Amino acid sequence: MKAKSKKVFSIIKHIILITICIIMIFPFYWMIATAFKDTYAVYEYPPKIFPNPLVVSNFGKVWELLPFGQAFVNSIKIVLTVVVIQLLTASMAAFAFAKLQFKFRELIFLLVLATMMIPEQVIMIPLFQMFQKVGLIDTHLGLILPTAFCYPFGIFMLRQFIMGLPDSIMEAGKIDGCSYPGIFFKLTLPLIKPALSSLFIFSFLQNWNSFLYPMLFLNSQEKFTLPLMLNTFKGLYFTDWPVLMAACSIVILPVVLVYLSAQKYIIEGIAMTGIKG
Repeated sequence: MKAKSKKVFSIIKHIILITICIIMIFPFYWMIATAFKDTYAVYEYPPKIFPNPLVVSNFGKVWELLPFGQAFVNSIKIVLTVVVIQLLTASMAAFAFAKLQFKFRELIFLLVLATMMIPEQVIMIPLFQMFQKVGLIDTHLGLILPTAFCYPFGIFMLRQFIMGLPDSIMEAGKIDGCSYPGIFFKLTLPLIKPALSSLFIFSFLQNWNSFLYPMLFLNSQEKFTLPLMLNTFKGLYFTDWPVLMAACSIVILPVVLVYLSAQKYIIEGIAMTGIKG
């Protein structure tokens, strides 16, 4: 009887999980399916689940109608710059908070964590006014500076990881004549690669999908990032949904590839830092 009830429970559990997966995956499928439809097929009722015929020209229109290629290059340049600076500065700060002894260390760390509770909308107007005075509006540098040097989540995550490293590593480095920068770059940094890998994914996804700051600071279309360029595809009276969905499919592709290629590092990094959701 128990075996039968366990089997029934297992079947119900799998049915629920499969249903949830379908609900989660269907919007992505519908985006890709719409990208292969023509404009009239989008408004057909009842809607077709499978596009027939397949319209591949929508992907070509994405690159022809707007400077989508330039926006792609802009996003890659900005995101990689921000991510590299974030990982470097966050890992250095985390090393200091985890292994160095200095006055008010815990208080300063609490203040760093407290910045995570401040909504970014609160600082938007002061930041815009300040950047306007120094001429950083409509520049990529104006997008990089607000996020590159302020990554409290990264500091917290890496600090948790570094605190798990034995102090004997630092002592061995000191015996060999290493300074603190030497201990960090030669000994600590190679040991925190799993945490850096998972943090790279988090930072990449966050900055790749960023829309608010580019909308606030950028005016020239040739400097737009991909989220802003996607917004440009929407018209006031008419939106070519197949072309827009084709553009969305292109934009989401790097995110999916990065996530799938480094999924194990995300799980490993979170598990080793002890962060629980």
